[in-house]
Amino acid sequence: MFARAQLTVTVLFGLVLAAAVAGKNMNGEYLVSKSTNLNPDKQTFNTNFADKGMEYFDVYSPEISTVYGQVYWTQMDDVPLPPDIVKRFANKTIAITGYEQDQVMADGSSVPINWAYNHHYVFWVKGAHSEMTLMKSHPNEHAYWMFGNGSKLGSKTVNEDPHPESDIPTSQIFAEGNGGESRKSFHAYPNGVAQLIDSPTTFVINPMQIDTWNRDFKNKSHPFVPGPTPPEAQSPPNADYSGLLECPCTDRLYKQINRTFTTLNAGQDCGERGKIWNSTDCFAAIERLTGATPKATHTINDATNKPAGCFFDGQGAYFNEAVVSKSPCGDMKTSVAKGSATSASTGVSATIELNGESNVATITLVGPADVWYGVGINATAMSDLPYTLIVAADGDGTAYDVVERHLGNHAPGTVLKSSLTLVSNTVAGKVRTVVVTRPLQGLTKDHFSFALSKPGTVPLIVAIGSSPSFGYHKTHDGVVLSMFKEHGGDTCICSTGSKGAICGNAVGGCIVFSDTDQGQDLRGDRCPAQPLSDLAAQGNPTCTIEQYSGGLRCCHHLNILLSKSQNPWPGVELKYRMKIRFWFQDYTPKTAVAPASHENLVRFYWQTESFAGEYDVPRGDLNMPGTQKSPVDGSYEYQITSEWLVEDMVWNCNPRQSADHCTGNGTGIQLRYAGGHCHAPSCKSIELYTNATTADGSWALLCRQLPHLGQGHVIEDKYDEKGYIALPPCLWGTKEEGLVAPITLPFGTHLRSIKINNSTFGHYGEMASWQMRGVMV
Repeated sequence: MFARAQLTVTVLFGLVLAAAVAGKNMNGEYLVSKSTNLNPDKQTFNTNFADKGMEYFDVYSPEISTVYGQVYWTQMDDVPLPPDIVKRFANKTIAITGYEQDQVMADGSSVPINWAYNHHYVFWVKGAHSEMTLMKSHPNEHAYWMFGNGSKLGSKTVNEDPHPESDIPTSQIFAEGNGGESRKSFHAYPNGVAQLIDSPTTFVINPMQIDTWNRDFKNKSHPFVPGPTPPEAQSPPNADYSGLLECPCTDRLYKQINRTFTTLNAGQDCGERGKIWNSTDCFAAIERLTGATPKATHTINDATNKPAGCFFDGQGAYFNEAVVSKSPCGDMKTSVAKGSATSASTGVSATIELNGESNVATITLVGPADVWYGVGINATAMSDLPYTLIVAADGDGTAYDVVERHLGNHAPGTVLKSSLTLVSNTVAGKVRTVVVTRPLQGLTKDHFSFALSKPGTVPLIVAIGSSPSFGYHKTHDGVVLSMFKEHGGDTCICSTGSKGAICGNAVGGCIVFSDTDQGQDLRGDRCPAQPLSDLAAQGNPTCTIEQYSGGLRCCHHLNILLSKSQNPWPGVELKYRMKIRFWFQDYTPKTAVAPASHENLVRFYWQTESFAGEYDVPRGDLNMPGTQKSPVDGSYEYQITSEWLVEDMVWNCNPRQSADHCTGNGTGIQLRYAGGHCHAPSCKSIELYTNATTADGSWALLCRQLPHLGQGHVIEDKYDEKGYIALPPCLWGTKEEGLVAPITLPFGTHLRSIKINNSTFGHYGEMASWQMRGVMV
């Protein structure tokens, strides 16, 4: 039996409690999915933490204060862990074996989930040797659902890390079963595995809460009655839930929409997603990309000699009504493509000519003669760290030259080895024109590689300085350059989706919305093609800004999810804190004769709704792809699927610096925990399959999660709010624990997820992500 601390410190709504004598679970007993229980008819896995010799400590977040209909979604201030925990595990490892979550008022009483809806949360425990840092999300992660800014908060080891050779993480992220299902879903692990942390010191949380409390009913045991909702909410009258929890977009917000297009100069076509389907859009796109009205427009129907859809032959604009054609968009090897762009605010222009036969790029830069100027390629900001050409004077200002740079984030970056051949450098009046050539293929990974096989529209950043020598810019701008064929075939015009923003947020600014990320591969799309995601093929409204009507993009921090004319109960605030109870054990390192007491669990994550982070559940309509009638109860059901590889959930990073997806030296995952993120009120099931365990390659079930719906018996069980769910997770462990044995999934293993929702009514912002933990093999 592990030693237990004997001191209990109680401070009314203090931020922490010291490590306490192990006792009953905070939220009662839990269920485990029958699909990983050795005895499906009777659960034998023990979910009582104290029975396993575990101790706990409690942590409270800073106070949350909201008015009706308000969103609270931000990273909160750091909270120190209990002093005795910090002292006890200084220069040691704590094994976090599970946690429980609640939301409580100043008197310690729980706030009902139908008063303050927990849309999701993410929190961390940091160690003494780590610090938080804002990191760009990995392309396969798309962590918008966490923070609403496309980035994530990661932890990195500080320079004075005393044990750089260690593989014990210096911080841990916690995000399992973390929505309206959070309090009665089991967040813990089988014996012998845990989330390990070196020298824990600090707790930090990023909650997303929505205030749905009808102030006319102050008794927590009263059956829920919805408060006012805006016309955009899809909840039916007198529902068991508030339509506000689905984040409807109301008249407090507005959209900025910009449809985008690209040119294509390779021996291919636009593809299904890139086709322009009518002549009006086609001719408008050509005018936008060329900067001039076409001399002539033609509508044809030729499935043999001309590309399907929209194209430009250098003089006229064409729309080919043929859906498919034998003629692609020219031959890459013999084509010459050319494009120009000018920034009105800086006076800088760039012309790029690509010769597919000689593999040479000719670049002409025009700018002021008396100060430096530069052009960054395939970038919209310096934070993109682009390959950049700088025209500037030398140290004494007597001679101008062209230098290739790899820009830093608001920093000058580094000078690259030159791959340029100077053709000319001339001055006429106040204008300097420089012409250079270089190979299409970049000299290094930091030299941009030109390719006629890629979309021919690229963003540029341009800037001018205040002096001849390169330094901080005086003025900067962004422009777009499109490549058109000079000869060798027609230039196809393809749609790259709509880019825009949802504006009018309570804290100001706009939330960028883009259905595709130009320049990335297919995984950069908000709704990629099957089998990664069904959403685009089904025409799900969450995929485009034009159709988007509710979800995370309208749930910015402090937004009010009501119409402008609605303001019930002004100034009546709901105040509470998030409460986390961490259960833990001492960690014993491995020795020459014995293994470590616990193996570390790495977090793995995947979205069935790849990569939107959310999706709409369309109201029951059998004409909607993915919709069917339930064979059990006859209700409408909406289904989405995703297929991916285990290796898509891992990437090369240092496990010491993050327990989030890092491979280390691993070649596979031994699954120990899997839980889906599934919102009330429409969640029906979420299933995980693999074909690695069957001889014929058929799909075999790994995990099935069926939600347990609350019945409204809140007097007997305060967590039994009607219609809200608990999701029993899948666990893999030992026969003695009552669990099926762990399964090892090599990186090349195929996985498949199936998510089913009740679609009798429509729902915004539903989620279907897998939050998994495993041991790296």
